[in-house]
Amino acid sequence: MPIATVNVSNESGREIESIVVTYTTCGQTKKLIYRRTEQHELNSEPTEMPMHFVLCGEGSHSTEVILRGGQTMATKGSYIEGGYAINVHVTASGIKSEYQYALP
Repeated sequence: MPIATVNVSNESGREIESIVVTYTTCGQTKKLIYRRTEQHELNSEPTEMPMHFVLCGEGSHSTEVILRGGQTMATKGSYIEGGYAINVHVTASGIKSEYQYALP
């Protein structure tokens, strides 16, 4: 199956409240959602969050991150297809994305 991955790395020095990866493929729009839980109050928050999803061909995606305190950052919509790995770096000043193509 054509799997794509968005790896969100938190380099901001602040806690992430939520991550929403929105992707469109074959005419359908779907969302992957990560929300901070009480579990993270007891344990350290993950510094990297891989989010995997299946595409039925090519498509587009965007990532929205909300930091503790309400600051929202988002990437612009971008092309994606199976085998792509997008590294999203959340910094104090914004989001940077790097694309890689990984062969299955």
